[in-house]
Amino acid sequence: GRSPEDLDERQQFSEQAEKITKEISDPYRRRKALSQLRNQQAPIVDFDAVFIPDAARTVRLIAPAIAAEDVITTGCDTRELEVVKRTTKNEQLRTVQLLGTSLWDSPDLVDERSGVARYVQCSIFVDVFFANSERPATRKFVDEFSTTYRRPPGFLEAHAYDGAGLLKRILEERRPQSRDELRAALANAGKPFEGAAGDTVFGKDREAQKAFFWLWINRGSIVEFDPEGPPPVPPAAPVADATRGGRSR
Repeated sequence: GRSPEDLDERQQFSEQAEKITKEISDPYRRRKALSQLRNQQAPIVDFDAVFIPDAARTVRLIAPAIAAEDVITTGCDTRELEVVKRTTKNEQLRTVQLLGTSLWDSPDLVDERSGVARYVQCSIFVDVFFANSERPATRKFVDEFSTTYRRPPGFLEAHAYDGAGLLKRILEERRPQSRDELRAALANAGKPFEGAAGDTVFGKDREAQKAFFWLWINRGSIVEFDPEGPPPVPPAAPVADATRGGRSR
């Protein structure tokens, strides 16, 4: 729910708006006074995140619209937050995290030339495959696929490769002689199968389970991060060396 401060501010706004409506009879002056009153009110942000399960082309429209309402979504970027604090003269900023799906994994969304990338800075989303991952198994598959086919692989190729690799390992290690034996071998595979699209294990329901690739947007790039590690933050700006470029006396 809203904080008491938010409710008090809204009550004050309602009272002032009612006063303007009663005291100013001229329609033009009344509209102008109400507009000025609305512009004086800071946006009430009582949520921590906004989930946008839509394609990148739609996010390109939504993210700037959110920023236009003075909602701050660059919570991970200390440098950007300092600029906002100085501009608004407000030290107590409340930031909102933008969250998305695999549909966000598009170079168009993070292309800094379009001017949209700054509005999705610090955004987080997940995908079932990330060709730029530094995971050894993923890196090996991407390199071999790109060398052979002269293009990067997609998630379909990665999961097909993993399925074939897992089946090959089971056939070589367990040598099942029937479908029932193959099913049992897969269900009791033991150690996870390390594949291009992540580790694969089978649950008690015999469904394959894979962890997502966790991704975030940082200054025009999509970068993988560990959700169990420290939160992703942009690298600090290099500290200027005072000894360089100075005049000798």
